[in-house]
Amino acid sequence: MLTMRLRLADLQEPKWRSEGGRWINAQSWIEPANVSTLVMEVNDDQAPCVRIRVKECKRDEADFVALTMEPGEARLSAGVFGTAPLYLTEKGGELHA
Repeated sequence: MLTMRLRLADLQEPKWRSEGGRWINAQSWIEPANVSTLVMEVNDDQAPCVRIRVKECKRDEADFVALTMEPGEARLSAGVFGTAPLYLTEKGGELHA
């Protein structure tokens, strides 16, 4: 549902902005899959805590990927029960999905 490169160092002062279908903050970026049935919601009202959710555009229990970022920490969950597979790798302080 999304691809991303997330650097923990970039979470210290989050200044996310939308650019060309991606949300970018310093060298980090998050991009939802290019599928018309998906919507990406960004909630930065409680910065430096930023919440991003990519979900299906349907009622009831739609599948989703939720990302919560705070300085030095990122939490990712997927699916209604948090059990959908995520393909992640970490290298040198960067999280790739």
